[in-house]
Amino acid sequence: MKRAVIVAHYNKHGALRSDTLALLRVLSANFEKVSLVSTFLDKNQIPLIPDNVEVMIRENIGYDFYSYRLGLLSILNQSYDYVTIINTSFLCIDIDKFINNAMSVTHINSVFGISKSHMVGQHVQSYFYTIPSTVFNRHDVVSWFLNMTPISIRNDVIFKYEIGFSKFLIDRGIPLIALHESHHQCDPTQIEWQTILERAGIIKISLLKSNTYGLDLSHLYELAKDHIISDLFNQGLED
Repeated sequence: MKRAVIVAHYNKHGALRSDTLALLRVLSANFEKVSLVSTFLDKNQIPLIPDNVEVMIRENIGYDFYSYRLGLLSILNQSYDYVTIINTSFLCIDIDKFINNAMSVTHINSVFGISKSHMVGQHVQSYFYTIPSTVFNRHDVVSWFLNMTPISIRNDVIFKYEIGFSKFLIDRGIPLIALHESHHQCDPTQIEWQTILERAGIIKISLLKSNTYGLDLSHLYELAKDHIISDLFNQGLED
């Protein structure tokens, strides 16, 4: 089984976090193709990237879906059975758990994500997708990405592309499955962050930056007592 992985990177300073670099090393050692698509990458960061990772730099338009678009179109009709597309909006706290519980899951005719939300319609949250070739090589799916236009307002991107992509798939009878499915009308990466951490080994940076629902984050503060995790949290806050 051949897998391509596309990592959409954004950092206002052009930096790669320590967990991103560690993840690139693990991904490039375990999967046939890894592409890093960045909107800004400081030249001093490039030597830190594994040699077998393809690096693509693009104009900073369209948020992560435009990076996904570039990466997906570069592998069309190649011999990959699956493509996993992720962004750097989450901190990888436990890489082994992420690889074993999230990256190892494949479904031949379904799109898989880490978290599935029912907030404003059923959708897989767009920081992680694994898509089989039976889906990403379909003419209508290719056309969906080809016809994408850059949007500069984040909420519009969420509605048109994150929620819109899932609706597009559902309308065509393509199942959406996830490691964790939430039926709350709230963002599961915030209100159920501990479950997602336990299952996938990740924490969304947005939880650190804006505790939208006023959650008790005492467990998060306990994690931050580890100086490595504390440093990673600080790097995430700089994104």
